[in-house]
Amino acid sequence: MTVPMGTTPPTDPTLAQNTYADSPYVQPKPPRRLTRPRDNRWIGGVCAGLGRRFGMAPNMVRILFVLSCLLPGPQFLLYLMLWIIMPNEDAPAR
Repeated sequence: MTVPMGTTPPTDPTLAQNTYADSPYVQPKPPRRLTRPRDNRWIGGVCAGLGRRFGMAPNMVRILFVLSCLLPGPQFLLYLMLWIIMPNEDAPAR
């Protein structure tokens, strides 16, 4: 269908209702859980888990944590608390 320049094409109300979100073929992404992964751990896996949860590289989170330890505050206690609170990632199925 061609539309002359300067005019808007007619809209079909049924097309506006059909989106990819309504498609049975599009699967929603499961929410990321805050867990300590079993791989890529250095000490307790807290920085790797935070990196996965928030879409950052684990090494970047580690560098930010070490730099934050130069500032006054309870960063080390927070790390220990997260190590205790955060659950381990489920073991992969064999």
